[in-house]
Amino acid sequence: MAGPTGSGDGGSMTGSAGISGPGVGMMGPDGSEGYCGTSSVMGISKAYPHPRPGSPRSRMDPVAATPTEPQDYVAVTAGYAVLAGAVAVLAARNRDDPAPVEPSELVLYGVATAGLARLLSKEKVTEWIRAPFVEEPADGERHPRGRGARYVVGELLTCTRCLGSWSALALVGIRAVAPRQARVGATLLALSYANTLLQARLAGEQAQARHEEALAVDAAGE
Repeated sequence: MAGPTGSGDGGSMTGSAGISGPGVGMMGPDGSEGYCGTSSVMGISKAYPHPRPGSPRSRMDPVAATPTEPQDYVAVTAGYAVLAGAVAVLAARNRDDPAPVEPSELVLYGVATAGLARLLSKEKVTEWIRAPFVEEPADGERHPRGRGARYVVGELLTCTRCLGSWSALALVGIRAVAPRQARVGATLLALSYANTLLQARLAGEQAQARHEEALAVDAAGE
């Protein structure tokens, strides 16, 4: 488990526990860059954004500014560690594990991890999972509900980077128990995520084409 780091999608909880630094780059929704400073609380990287002038602010408050205590993050981190240990034990007991992992499989599971994280954090079909922890107004920014551990889980569920570590743990855990079934699921998630990226790229190109066409019409009218 890792703590939040600022990002264009509302923050991030990445898997770099125990790492803190002066800051990382941050990309806003319109492509503009900001800056995000980090701090560490009991091995959990927390971040607070410092956007550059003219860039949108992506907010992730430090622990002192949220209804949480450091031990809330420690508890979630401990839970991650316990689950990771359980996965390691399962993998050690599974004699059918197709080790070593091929590079192509790493790519597959990497893309599937991103797909699962996005599915849990952003898609409407999984809103019921987020509902106890995240307030999602029709018009407005999503924010965690409650306080303490509930708030921490809400932070996690509003951030695709944060969920990446947990998504990876889930996929690796399934692979440790049922390698073939895990590969099928990972393939579905990877293809779904690839479709999302391609559709976004296509939509962007179409929007750019319409914008350029509108500029050409305006120029001709002058």
